[in-house]
Amino acid sequence: MKRTKTVAFAWFACVWTYTRHYLNIILLYSVWTEWDLIPSQNKVWEPKHDLWMPPWMQMQIFLPLLFLQGLNLFWYYRIWRILLKAIFGSKLDDDREDDEDEDAEPKTKKAKTE
Repeated sequence: MKRTKTVAFAWFACVWTYTRHYLNIILLYSVWTEWDLIPSQNKVWEPKHDLWMPPWMQMQIFLPLLFLQGLNLFWYYRIWRILLKAIFGSKLDDDREDDEDEDAEPKTKKAKTE
């Protein structure tokens, strides 16, 4: 069972790398370098003519994708840490806590009697 979990997680890491990093970097590169290929008559803000590409739209697209890439890099680090631990080290278990509802009753302090 451990081998199956490790192989499935390794496959997930490969798919994550392709979809979250490789494709995202290609998209960021395209927005940054190919923006000038849009015809200048279409780089206007005229909603009644369905033209939605003013000059500031390049940064409106690029910056959120760049922020998302940074967030994905954080998760990518976490994924590789778990994967390396599963391949070379200990068990691949779910470490999240399941006992959140056990302390549902509020704790009351005992009043000191004098």
